[in-house]
Amino acid sequence: MHHMLGGNTIVLRMKDSSALTYGAIRECILEILEFIKGHDHPSPFGGIPSFVYANNDDPTFMQIMHEIIADETRNFDWGRELYFTREFGKDFFGRAGCELRAAYETSMRRPNLTEEQRKFLEFTHLRYQNIPDYRDAKTPNFVSSQFTSELYEEWWAVINDAARSQYAIVTLFQMWDGALSIMSDSMKDNSVSSQDLIQFIAKYQLSFPERKS
Repeated sequence: MHHMLGGNTIVLRMKDSSALTYGAIRECILEILEFIKGHDHPSPFGGIPSFVYANNDDPTFMQIMHEIIADETRNFDWGRELYFTREFGKDFFGRAGCELRAAYETSMRRPNLTEEQRKFLEFTHLRYQNIPDYRDAKTPNFVSSQFTSELYEEWWAVINDAARSQYAIVTLFQMWDGALSIMSDSMKDNSVSSQDLIQFIAKYQLSFPERKS
């Protein structure tokens, strides 16, 4: 789990490495998730993923993730997620600007804001007000919904695409570097660069999705 401000690596050592099957890997993933929950670490499913990619585009790994994500995200607002997925597709910057603007406007309407909270919100608005994706964002218009298999399968059909994942990863690195560029020097001292992340991925012999012609 990596973030521009840090990260954690959790390794589960199997008792019998010769039994490294898809089923065993699935059980290991579930065991790691239980470990994370039991030790109050940030969950990899703090929200619904923007994209999902399995090493070498392995279809069985993707099916495993299909099942696990469904279980881990049942309590989220899937009506909201499908609205943004349909509205923005792979325009991740457009989606981020719209979500940020909506969060700002909602937060500013809350009663009893502290002075510190108000100043933070005003700073956020000043920081992004000249960026078109934020400045021109329309108010999201969606109907909240609990998890349903129909919504989930529609979402999965969109993100289960290597070409989209390639685009998403490029965008992730652009956002990652952009976030670091506006941090204070003290925060940058302990930050994780996009190159650090790429090296981490390469060290474990993981791959990026290939570009589709």
